[in-house]
Amino acid sequence: MFQKFQWNRLAAEFFDLRERPYVIAVRNSGGAAIIPACIAGGEIKFLGEKLFDYPAPLCTGGPAARDIAWEQLLSLRLPLRVSGIREADAAWPATAAAWTGAPFVSRELSARQFASSHPNLARQVRRLKRLGVALNAETATQPTVKQLYELKAGTESLGAENLFGDKLRREFLLAAARSGDPPAELHRFSRGEEWIAALLSFRDGTVQRFYTTWFNPGWRRYSPGSALLYEVTRLSLAEGLECDYMTGEQPFKLRLATGVKPLYQLAMSAEAAGQQRELLAAA
Repeated sequence: MFQKFQWNRLAAEFFDLRERPYVIAVRNSGGAAIIPACIAGGEIKFLGEKLFDYPAPLCTGGPAARDIAWEQLLSLRLPLRVSGIREADAAWPATAAAWTGAPFVSRELSARQFASSHPNLARQVRRLKRLGVALNAETATQPTVKQLYELKAGTESLGAENLFGDKLRREFLLAAARSGDPPAELHRFSRGEEWIAALLSFRDGTVQRFYTTWFNPGWRRYSPGSALLYEVTRLSLAEGLECDYMTGEQPFKLRLATGVKPLYQLAMSAEAAGQQRELLAAA
């Protein structure tokens, strides 16, 4: 979904002062290619700031159009840095290095099989329900998405950067969630007006992408975040969807995952980018 036009257009508009769009589009008789790039901090990156998982060029047909596109981009002679690559050797000007992983639950697993593998979390869901906590699932609206990211902004990040402490990122996600491409879904555990846990997801074909999770620290003893992740996964499997927990091998994801897809990072110095550009030009 991070290669969709609407998401990239929004990113180019929202982050233009941080990331100068530098999109390359090439079409010839052998195919076509689009590289949704930008220049940020003196480096070539991909649009989407830190909010886009799984960056990739769009390519069709033979490699000629793709190679011309990379030649044009690397002619800037700037360092290139891209993280979250899913295919290390496909469509890139050099081989990427191992970076992290994206845990997932295969849709080949039935909802019943998944539930039987995690009886403790199923018990936590029942426990929360006995305490008057209800599960709500709905198409995300501007007020609910705004509330979610304001809650995330106030969450202590335990030494890591809190991405959502940045107001501009929160405003971008408000626009992306309501763009309908794809529509966002908000899943919540709540008791009355109190939010206990929340999860924002996007349906991307046959995949449910779990984009943002949050839980109320006052309910920590009941593990509401893990319980909600479990329950939304179970319901998604019942619909025949694969569940993508996205970038990062955090323990709460690995506890439920049936596998981890490797992700890669490509980092090229300005000198290496220039050398690769010359190789492409000579090919």
